Amino acid sequence: MAQDMQHRMKEVGGKEKFQEAAYGLMDHLSEMGAATKEFAADSAQEIRENIGHLYERGQEKFEGLEQKLEAEIKKYPLRTVAFAAGIGFLLGWLRGKRRS
Repeated sequence: MAQDMQHRMKEVGGKEKFQEAAYGLMDHLSEMGAATKEFAADSAQEIRENIGHLYERGQEKFEGLEQKLEAEIKKYPLRTVAFAAGIGFLLGWLRGKRRS
């Protein structure tokens, strides 16, 4: 009977140690999850900021290109019309060849 009692006490102590280890593991995993969530949120914010800056830079370059193109069109209107007509003719010719 004494051995049975000691065996049960060891079982209880083993269970308690196992539960304690399991709770410790759960806490650790919870902390890792929180850290991962925070890292993901920070990374997403940084990506949003980078995309915003890239968009602004692209928009500025496009506006500069647009102004340059407008100036060229005003400076050489006939050349611009001839160039556009040539491109239209070339695209029409290529499209016609595909249908044949």
